[in-house]
Amino acid sequence: MKVSILDQSPISSGSSAVEALAQTAHLLQRAEQLGYTRYWVAEHHGMEHLANPSPEVLLGQLGAITSTIRIGSGAVLLPHYSPYE
Repeated sequence: MKVSILDQSPISSGSSAVEALAQTAHLLQRAEQLGYTRYWVAEHHGMEHLANPSPEVLLGQLGAITSTIRIGSGAVLLPHYSPYE
């Protein structure tokens, strides 16, 4: 059975966005060790307790620390992007 994770990069109480993204990287590496198939990240804007407004940047970092698990963005919120990008 193929199993995936959808990570929203939550910021725990008393924590920071930097720490939340470090936890995301740790969770991804652990998921890869355990044989998970895919790891999805979510895009959120203006959310006080969620740390990822830019999945394309985060996916670059996550891809550099993994080798077998497939990574991707759960959604791309088009109204937040310029058509010229």
